[in-house]
Amino acid sequence: MTSGDESRSTPGSASRANRKIRLKCPCGESLVEPNSDALVASAFDHLREVHPDLADRYSREDILLFAY
Repeated sequence: MTSGDESRSTPGSASRANRKIRLKCPCGESLVEPNSDALVASAFDHLREVHPDLADRYSREDILLFAY
């Protein structure tokens, strides 16, 4: 294989554009979105629908702290 072969994949070579951001709720629900804005929106939707008593307790920053 030549050093100019750009078609091969190496560890860590995944494009940031293809990465997803994830969050796992303690209730077991997994949220996967293409970016932090979409993840925060999905997390707030989930909180309002499934955990309405907790929906006002979290900020955008809190949600992103749990994201991976």
